[in-house]
Amino acid sequence: MGAVGVGALIGGLAVSLLHPSRPLVLVVAGAALFVPLLLALAGRAPLIVLIGTGFLVGLEQSVYWTFWQTAVQENVPSSALSRMSSYDWLATYAMGPVGYLVAGWLAVLFGAPAALVVSATVLLAGTAAVLAVPDIWRMRTSADDEAKTSPARTPAPSGRDIR
Repeated sequence: MGAVGVGALIGGLAVSLLHPSRPLVLVVAGAALFVPLLLALAGRAPLIVLIGTGFLVGLEQSVYWTFWQTAVQENVPSSALSRMSSYDWLATYAMGPVGYLVAGWLAVLFGAPAALVVSATVLLAGTAAVLAVPDIWRMRTSADDEAKTSPARTPAPSGRDIR
């Protein structure tokens, strides 16, 4: 868990440097970073591998939540934001116990390694299915849209763009 925390901390710092033009692609594809940890646990990998894959999960979670919440804030009308956000959180947390129930059932019937491999497979299939949705690829950041319509930016002495 410490590696997840360190990954989350570094991910939190990294998001300030990332400016993806297609944030939902990054958010959805990042979910696949859970797969190495699931497979490492299934294969009873050495501790250093678990630490590394745990770090990736923490990194992914910081990036995911930052860009997901930004996409929601930028794309959902303010009149519907609280309702949409409550449905989002309800679905996020309501499905957790269902997943725990199914994972426990699979582990009892087939063993923990098999349950972890099935979980990794379902995660990859779900990620691929969501990435197949064209709107995931079409959605751009508001900064990206602004850059297309605004006059040229003036570089600051530091080389960074200013408005």
